Amino acid sequence: MKVIFKLLIIVSISAAQVDYGSEIQPIFNQECTSCHGSSGGLKLNAYEELMKGGNSGAVVVAGNATGSLLVQRLDGSVSPKMPQGGSLPDSTIELIKQWINEGAM
Repeated sequence: MKVIFKLLIIVSISAAQVDYGSEIQPIFNQECTSCHGSSGGLKLNAYEELMKGGNSGAVVVAGNATGSLLVQRLDGSVSPKMPQGGSLPDSTIELIKQWINEGAM
């Protein structure tokens, strides 16, 4: 019985959706809002601002990470690559992709 319970916990944790407030926004706060904060075309300081997009239009296509400009800039498939002068770890980009593919909520 204990083995089944442990397996159920592992499955439920691995199936948990990515949480914007506790997992995605902190990435933006640490890596992006110094440039994309309270001014400029794209603001990444809040969910509502992110979803409005910027001067280039929408940056998130809910359910479609590869079609989202945000991911394209992060992985360098569209220039300029972000963040400027560096890059995010692949695991961080994968987390953002997962969040978008889950519906970006």
